[in-house]
Amino acid sequence: MNCKTEDLLKLSEDILPTGRTLRFIARGGSMYPFIRGGEAVHLAGAASSELRYADIVLFSDPSGKLFLHRIVKKIERSGGIFITTKGDSSSHSDGEIAARNALGKVTAIEKFGVTVSIGKGFGRYVNITYAALLPLSGCLCRALMTIL
Repeated sequence: MNCKTEDLLKLSEDILPTGRTLRFIARGGSMYPFIRGGEAVHLAGAASSELRYADIVLFSDPSGKLFLHRIVKKIERSGGIFITTKGDSSSHSDGEIAARNALGKVTAIEKFGVTVSIGKGFGRYVNITYAALLPLSGCLCRALMTIL
């Protein structure tokens, strides 16, 4: 099924709070190479308190545009829990959003015909390690450019 952004938003709002998961095909390149456009992702609902560093969350901006980006920072203060997200291939973050606005988080990615869990166990470890190394990728690229 091919659906529009507003349909995916509505499906996410209706299905994820019930404890069921949602599978859809990711589009775009902001999470490349961790999630490539055309790969299927599995999304589950998550309470604000369950969101953690390196989780990949689906959220919408005020205009209704959907983003599937990684949590790079989570803070708690009197106004609630806030997260900062960023696409892996983006040079800047999306800014701070209220964690309650996250529609769900990615629990698995279908890569090359295999479903890879990233929500727990070894898959979670790989996800956290990948996220921790992301800031170095820009430095390495700049260093290589000065050498070449």
